[in-house]
Amino acid sequence: MKKRAIFIGLFSVLIFLIWTIIVCTVDRQAIGLIVDGQPSYVGLATMNQAYKNAVAANFKLYSATDWGSIPAVLIGVVFFGVGLHQWITRKSIKDVDLNIIFLGVFYVLLLVIYLLFLFIPINYRPYPVDGGKAELSYPSSTTLLAIGFLSTGILNNYIYIKKKWLAHLVSGVELAYMVFLIVGRLVSGVHWLSDVIGALILGAALFFIYFGVYKFNSQKEEN
Repeated sequence: MKKRAIFIGLFSVLIFLIWTIIVCTVDRQAIGLIVDGQPSYVGLATMNQAYKNAVAANFKLYSATDWGSIPAVLIGVVFFGVGLHQWITRKSIKDVDLNIIFLGVFYVLLLVIYLLFLFIPINYRPYPVDGGKAELSYPSSTTLLAIGFLSTGILNNYIYIKKKWLAHLVSGVELAYMVFLIVGRLVSGVHWLSDVIGALILGAALFFIYFGVYKFNSQKEEN
């Protein structure tokens, strides 16, 4: 299971890279916002324009999902607190649960990827936001953060929440919240469809890689 999950994750990274190349090269047309006096080009323009025409911009939903990503990130802060508490009480970082260490590495990787795409101009949003600014939108960062923080949070609930019913309840809420953020981003109209698809592929890739490591550590502790 762990090897298969890691393989799926790595294969999905390859799919994401191929998808990104497609977005950068196939059917690029000047259908985007005016940036520096020139219309910006968007890949897969026929598909993306059809999506824009079908989904009206909903800036209230955009704002709700934009601010709504903060609680997802706070889940990472909670597990950081767990690790910090273990470090202080056990008096050595070597005695912190290996799973928490892996989770910390995953969060750092997720945030590095998030920051990286803030500086790579692949796509701008279909509509100006926050006072008329043209903002980069590939991949959908809200979708990526929702998958990254909430999916790993669900896995770790069953380790650190001792009461199973409570772990089920918290996980159910997190799953519903993750779906809300992803669907909300899709129907808010502030991304091109290719942006959300890219984030779904990358988010799934990172999750499967983490899940493989998670299963590896679980089996190691059982043995």
